[in-house]
Amino acid sequence: MEEHFLIIADGQTDFADAEQLRALRAGRVLIALDGAANFLRGKDIAPDLAIGDFDSISRGTRAFLEERGTEFLFCADQNTTDLEKALIYLGEKGCASVRVLHGLGGRLDHALGNVTFLKKYAKVVPNLSLTTERGQIFYWEDAHIALCAPAGAHCGFFGFPLAHISADGLRYGMDRYRVELGVSESVANSFLGGEAHLTIAGWGLAAMDRSVQLIGQRKIGE
Repeated sequence: MEEHFLIIADGQTDFADAEQLRALRAGRVLIALDGAANFLRGKDIAPDLAIGDFDSISRGTRAFLEERGTEFLFCADQNTTDLEKALIYLGEKGCASVRVLHGLGGRLDHALGNVTFLKKYAKVVPNLSLTTERGQIFYWEDAHIALCAPAGAHCGFFGFPLAHISADGLRYGMDRYRVELGVSESVANSFLGGEAHLTIAGWGLAAMDRSVQLIGQRKIGE
C-alpha cells in the first residue's frame, strides 16, 4: 500500500505548535530535511526519516534521532536541494501523497524554487502540495478535481504557464476561463461551501485556504 508523507523543510518556521504538528503527522510518514531535525527535536518530535548531508544537524539532535530510531538517508549531491532529494526518493519509492511544510517564506529563491518543484515532480510524486498555517498550493495538469470546503474559504488560480479552468461550487464560476502566467489569472475567489469541482485543461497552480480538502482527482479522459 502506498503511504502518505509529511516533509518538514529547513525553511522559515510556520507551524510552531507541537500539537498541531503531531496532528498534521497523523497517518503520514514524517521526513525531516537536514536542519529541520533541529526544529523537530525542540518540539520533542522525532521524524521517521532524515534526508540530507547532515551538515546542519547538531550533535545533540543526531543523538536524539538515533535514540528514537530515526532512519538516515545521506545525500551529498550539491546539484539538488534537500527537498528535491526527498521528492526523488519518494518518486522512486512510490507514495500516495506528499505535503511539505516550511517550504515557503525565508529565502525567496528557495521559496520560488519550491513552487516550481510542484510541476517538476508532479509526474512522479502524486498529490504534492506546499502547506502553510494559512493556505496551501497545488499544481494540477489536465485533471478533474473534487474539493470540499467551508463557505467563504478563499482560492485563486494561475496558469503555470497556461490553463483553461471550468469550475462549479465557487462564488465566481468559470467556464474554460483562460489563466496564463503573467497575462491573466483568477484571484479573490471563494467557495460556496460543500463540494466543488474543477476541470483544469493545461498546467495550473491553485492557492487556497488550508481548510479546503482534496477529496478526488483524476486525469482528463480517464
